[in-house]
Amino acid sequence: MIVDFDGRILTQADPGPGEKIVVGPIDIAALRHERSRRRGHDLLGHIRAEAYTSLYARPIYRPGGRG
Repeated sequence: MIVDFDGRILTQADPGPGEKIVVGPIDIAALRHERSRRRGHDLLGHIRAEAYTSLYARPIYRPGGRG
């Protein structure tokens, strides 16, 4: 499955057993535009590290807050 930056499915493999190769178009210019537009969106601010204790064995933020 190929999914764009907004979560829209661009293409996906047909159902069934076995390995599949999926090929689809990727609009690089639109992707770069969205990355620059969403630059202020802080993804780490949305991570719930306490829910994944085995993955985040150490704190991912510095003491005293993020940054």
